[in-house]
Amino acid sequence: MKILSYILSICLIAICLSSSAAANIILAASCSQADVQAAVNAASDGDVVLIPNGSCAWTGGISTTKQIRIEAQNYTPTPGGNTTRNVIITNNSSSMPLFSFTTGNSYHVGISGIRFNEGTGSNNHLEVIGSGSKVGLVNDIYFEVKERFGNSNEIAAVDWRALGGVIWNTRFVGLGPTGVGGATFYISSPRGWTTPSTMGSLDTNGSVNVYLEDSSCLNCGSFPDNDPAGRAVWRYNDLDGCSGTTHGFTSVITGRHIEYYNNTFSVTTEERNHVGRYFWLRGGTVLFTDNVVNNASNPSYYGNISLLNVGENNPSGPYPIPMQPGWGHNGTNHVSDPVYIWNNSGSRGSTWWVISAWTNHFVLNRDIFVDSGAKPGYSKYTYPHPLRQNVPTFVEEDELIVKDFVLYQNYPNPFNPSTTLSYVIGQSSFVSLKVYDMLGNEVVTLVDEYKPAGKYEVEFNADSHSGKVRNLPSGVYFYQLQSGYFISTKSMVMIN
Repeated sequence: MKILSYILSICLIAICLSSSAAANIILAASCSQADVQAAVNAASDGDVVLIPNGSCAWTGGISTTKQIRIEAQNYTPTPGGNTTRNVIITNNSSSMPLFSFTTGNSYHVGISGIRFNEGTGSNNHLEVIGSGSKVGLVNDIYFEVKERFGNSNEIAAVDWRALGGVIWNTRFVGLGPTGVGGATFYISSPRGWTTPSTMGSLDTNGSVNVYLEDSSCLNCGSFPDNDPAGRAVWRYNDLDGCSGTTHGFTSVITGRHIEYYNNTFSVTTEERNHVGRYFWLRGGTVLFTDNVVNNASNPSYYGNISLLNVGENNPSGPYPIPMQPGWGHNGTNHVSDPVYIWNNSGSRGSTWWVISAWTNHFVLNRDIFVDSGAKPGYSKYTYPHPLRQNVPTFVEEDELIVKDFVLYQNYPNPFNPSTTLSYVIGQSSFVSLKVYDMLGNEVVTLVDEYKPAGKYEVEFNADSHSGKVRNLPSGVYFYQLQSGYFISTKSMVMIN
């Protein structure tokens, strides 16, 4: 009975140590909207809600102001995002977005590892709003996109009306034989149009612009739909049959600026090149560099495709018009901020045209520079985006193998037997393995370094870690493995 009581005491202490060491991980009972909502209700700021494998149709959504993340319990990080997902949610919501997050200043919000299928609903798959400094982080998502009609921010597959954000390893696929025309990825910013540019390294913390990287798109329009004051960076993406835009004066406030670099543009669905352009600039400014810009695979369908089209409707006054294509703001005055196109490859890397109404307002070598050098003072922001490291990385528990994990204190006796701890991390992250005493005090650090995704082994023997534990008193200890934000439950360690 005393032995049983001792074991129970140890287990209770382990649970307490684990819960106090990190934010809570809350596992929903299923992928249903009700079960995920219950898990969200139980969560607090900084927590992570996990959705178990399954396929569920939702007729409503989840809206939360809690600064939490919602993730598939099991997913494989995949550049381009074109992979099978274990959590599938079908959008039958007629009343609200499936997921709506509000950013804050303490923890990043966002989702990971989910596939969104189109159903009968036409509300957003995802909505992110707010001006919090901890921007939204979204990764390893698959979005189906159907033709959507109505106010673009209300019905876009993704509605991003927040300050900054990072999206990566994500896939967008337009449905139907030739894809969809619009309402795919809507962006507007709470940062005013009449504030200085944050292009490139001017976004000093990478927390003002919306970044899409290492992702892919097939046959989608308005990707992005850069609307009031929107600031976006599209980089290292595969853009097949996908066209973007900044809104113009029909929106009163135009898009602010967008950067395209290190992307591949193509049109492999023959009839998809009916739009005739990869980007339509109606206000603000844009740059293109280091992209591969291919022609449509079969130009006999609608002809060649251009990298850039400029202008809409008739100018409302003499040059320059505030917020017009090729202009920006320095925080005090409207200023010239020309479009730059340079160092692209592919047959359409330097192609552009302006509609006739704007030929006096948008002039080569004044409002646009093509293959005449880089944008003065411009440098790209750090890639990959540093905030990607702030997404929790989960140890696959079924691959966490611990056998005979007994550390021997009596130096110089070697570990007998030699023991190995194996662990898997699904995404590159900072990893630590530490040993704690019964009071929760850290006593030994065995691993403390950044590691790429993969499987690792930590061997304990006389030549490796015995020196770190040889001076510890005999007794019961706990080890804890941390990868990214995820901290595994502490497990007992006996030191003899």
